[in-house]
Amino acid sequence: MGFGKVGSEVARRAKGLGMHVIAHDPYAPADCACAIGVELVSSDEAISAADFISLHMPLTPATSKILNDEAFAKMKKGVRIVNVARGGVIDEEALVRALDAGIVAQHLMSSQKNHLQKTTSWCNVKM
Repeated sequence: MGFGKVGSEVARRAKGLGMHVIAHDPYAPADCACAIGVELVSSDEAISAADFISLHMPLTPATSKILNDEAFAKMKKGVRIVNVARGGVIDEEALVRALDAGIVAQHLMSSQKNHLQKTTSWCNVKM
């Protein structure tokens, strides 16, 4: 999710590992994605098809809490999420519910919006 400088570089590396990569970015030119073998898809298609979701987007009114209860409900059970975007793009309470329900198997973040207190749910990593 997000196919700018960082997102496209992550896609290149994932392709190098043999992954099938799809991306969602309403501003990315399709020819740039095609040049590295990436298919641009809708947001709903990206979150419902992915085994791994990597977030690379600025925090704007349009991206605030883009991953919320509704989005988590569309994801495959056991999805893994890497958030290198801003903490506010994920609704953190909804993330905890998705972790508890087993929808999200693992979540890696570089920042949090609210710096949730450590809880069993928040720290639980199921391998």
